Amino acid sequence: MARKRIKFDPSGYSILVVDDQDETLISSKLLLEREGHRVLTAVDGREALSLISDEQFELIVVDYVHAADELRGAGARDPQH
Repeated sequence: MARKRIKFDPSGYSILVVDDQDETLISSKLLLEREGHRVLTAVDGREALSLISDEQFELIVVDYVHAADELRGAGARDPQH
């Protein structure tokens, strides 16, 4: 049975997804865009910081294990402190 696609209106939300795995970036981007969000991706903390300096995001999804250390090392604040 074919899956019925529902077209969502743009939400106006920008989301940044940071992960070092291409499969995760691609699947997250497709799912979130299908829900009407604008999605940008980054493969590491440095790329994420570059995007953050140029864009405003309502949500940032981070692969904490890999990207958080880079973000912290670059002066980003740890949200738990």
